Amino acid sequence: MKNVIVFIFILLGIHLQSASFLQLDEKCSKGHMPSCFQLGMMFESGETVRLDYAEARRYFKQACSAGHTKACIRLGDIYEREIGVDKNLAKARSLYEKACHKGDGEGCYYIARLEENNHHINKAVQMYDQACRKKFAMACSSLGIMYDFGRRVKKNATLARKYYSAACKLDKSSCSWLGNAYENAKLGVKQDDAKARYYYDKACKGNNAEGCYKLGNFYYYGKSIKKSYSKAVLYYRKACSLGGFGTAEGCNNLGVLYSQGKGVKKDRTHAVKYYKKACKLGYYDACRQFKE
Repeated sequence: MKNVIVFIFILLGIHLQSASFLQLDEKCSKGHMPSCFQLGMMFESGETVRLDYAEARRYFKQACSAGHTKACIRLGDIYEREIGVDKNLAKARSLYEKACHKGDGEGCYYIARLEENNHHINKAVQMYDQACRKKFAMACSSLGIMYDFGRRVKKNATLARKYYSAACKLDKSSCSWLGNAYENAKLGVKQDDAKARYYYDKACKGNNAEGCYKLGNFYYYGKSIKKSYSKAVLYYRKACSLGGFGTAEGCNNLGVLYSQGKGVKKDRTHAVKYYKKACKLGYYDACRQFKE
């Protein structure tokens, strides 16, 4: 019997240490939809099983049919991005709508994105707002950005601040937008370094690279706070380890501190390591540093 199970695992491409697959499959067959969804995620990513989009779709479809909204969204994304199937935006939209109607803000967000891509801006704004009210932070941030920069809508500082605040309340990583507003006296608020640091700190704790990088700057320059190179090192290091805006800057500044021996022991090897990472991420000023 043991040999039969091992053979089944090999056929499925499952690593032997992932015995949880059989447990999930059993639960799924008994109607536990979160298990079906998890199996779909495993096959879509190739995590502990072979990469198999057909199997992923099968499990997502099973879970979606039973009302699992995240499964509907993942299935919609598969049809939108042509992951192992022909592109079918109508089908993707119907799946997003199913999730949205069941109260999942992420589904509403993806509908908004489709509307924006089709230049139906009023409908897009309406759906982003609906997604935001259903507590999907990315939708709130998207509206904040649109009103902040006048992207396809008229600039409106009050609305930008409103949506950035909503995003920050839902997801700490989104708080860097408010930090930037208070640091630079934007969006109708007065310049306030204490509030800027507060929001950057929240963002950093939510693993937002920009928040960490900007907070590191406060300590590096001693901007309205006691200068501390050691604290700057901590924040730059975290920024460098994350992804997104602020990562390259964090790596570069970490290289500077190692080069100068500030907050850390002077170490040219470490400095070059971080300059190279910043350079690869597109921070071109760093590219000159390790060539000198």
